[in-house]
Amino acid sequence: MAQFEKTQKVLKLLEKEFRGKVKVDIVERVLYEKDATAIPVETKTPVGVIFPTSKEEVKRIVEVLYNEGIPMIPRGAGSCLTGGAVPIRGDEVVISFEKMKKFEIDLDNATVIAQPG
Repeated sequence: MAQFEKTQKVLKLLEKEFRGKVKVDIVERVLYEKDATAIPVETKTPVGVIFPTSKEEVKRIVEVLYNEGIPMIPRGAGSCLTGGAVPIRGDEVVISFEKMKKFEIDLDNATVIAQPG
């Protein structure tokens, strides 16, 4: 089985577990083939995009993709200026953290805990 087809199959399984958080249609995927870089980087369209909302979901998604040998690209807001968060092979899955926007402020300890989105 070719890598692209294998990745599609795994994404279908993940969609059952993470309903509504896995996107495989071309309209969604093409939005994640570029970031804000002005550097000419040849990019490809990812096979899928996953939108976790918790660290537990991230852990599960990474575990599944890693165990299946599927390359993944972590992505924040797409504001990277170096082309570091874009697919270049065409068999990758983008893990978009844009839905992970929660944060906690601890005034007593002068700290902030923030999700990556």
